[in-house]
This record gives sequence, structure tokens and C-alpha cells, in this order.
Amino acid sequence: RSTPAKFDNKFLKITQRAAIEVHVLAKAHNLDCATRILHAADAIDEDSGEIFYSWITEECIPLNQCLAPPTIVNCYNQRELHIDKTSCCQAVYYCLLRAAHANLYMTECTFENFGLMITHDAAHHSVVINDASSCAFESSGWSKADIDINILDKFWAYCEAAGHDVSHLKTQWQSHATLEAALAEAQDQWQMTNTLTPQAITSYTLSLS
Repeated sequence: RSTPAKFDNKFLKITQRAAIEVHVLAKAHNLDCATRILHAADAIDEDSGEIFYSWITEECIPLNQCLAPPTIVNCYNQRELHIDKTSCCQAVYYCLLRAAHANLYMTECTFENFGLMITHDAAHHSVVINDASSCAFESSGWSKADIDINILDKFWAYCEAAGHDVSHLKTQWQSHATLEAALAEAQDQWQMTNTLTPQAITSYTLSLS
């Protein structure tokens, strides 16, 4: 068609089981820590008649894809782009704490579960949850020790196995007695960093590159 379709360049997700993720992401988006659900509906396989659940979300770049290529070349000026691994870890840590503060607990916290929102803002990059299939909202909040054991220990282990240094984040977390205090420092730290790249670059340019 001559005009762009409504959901061009968006993410389509399909599952065979009840999509708790849609409910979780819808609430999480209201907290500004997840991609937005644009459309959700049942889908039928014409060959088998099997019913699936499907939904469409905003486009983002999964963080594991940001770090996968050995080099990224700017599509506009052919200069090499650099993704800072430490900043990626810091952004995910901040997102994990924001979610936990709202009683949303990410028990799977690899870079595949988080994405960089695609915008034209070169001064700020927004990292959010893009896969919430392994988490749910809890009516009663977890203690800091629960978050430590069930979420952050897994995140530290994942980062270290991938060769990312998170010792500074561990120190931040352990220096606070409450989740609220740790979240406040994580917010301050991210506001000083703001981007995943040392140079000013939009995530839109990153997505094209």
C-alpha cells in the first residue's frame, strides 16, 4: 500500500497458552517500565483450526541484539558505534528495581527480556521490559531479601557469565537497607548516564544501523 499500515514495524507475539503477559505488560506500561500493548486478540490457524493468543507491542531493540554484533556502523556516516555494556547493566538494574517497587517481579532477567525503545532522542535512552512471560504482579510486596535471592542474584550471575562487570551495582544494592533507597540511588545514577552509547546517538539510528 502507498501509506504505512497501522502496525508496520511493530512486534507481533503469539502464544498457545493464556497470555498473562498481556495483563502484566499493560500494567507495567502504566508504570513506564514496559512496552505498550497496541492490540490483542485471538488468532486461528487456518490449517489446523487451533486457537492462539496474539498481541502487538511497540517496537524496541532487544538489548541482547544491541550487544550481539562485534561492531555496529552508523548507517548515515559509516562511523563505528559503541554500545556501553556497563550502561546496559545499569539500565536493566534500574528497570528491575522500578518494576519490583510496583510489585512486578522479573524472575528471568537476561538482556532478552529488556529492550531499548526506538525514539529520536539522542540525549536519553529508555530501557523497558519487553518480555514479561515469567513474572506477575504480587498483591503483597517482596522483602529486599526476596528480591536479592529471586531476582538480583540471577541478574548478577547472568551479567558475570556474559563478561559484564556489575560489582559497582552490587555495592549500590548492598549499601541500602530498603528497596526504596536502592531505587532512589539507581534513578540518580541513571539520570547521570541516560544513554547506552558514549556518543550522542538516537535509538532510531541504532535500529537502522
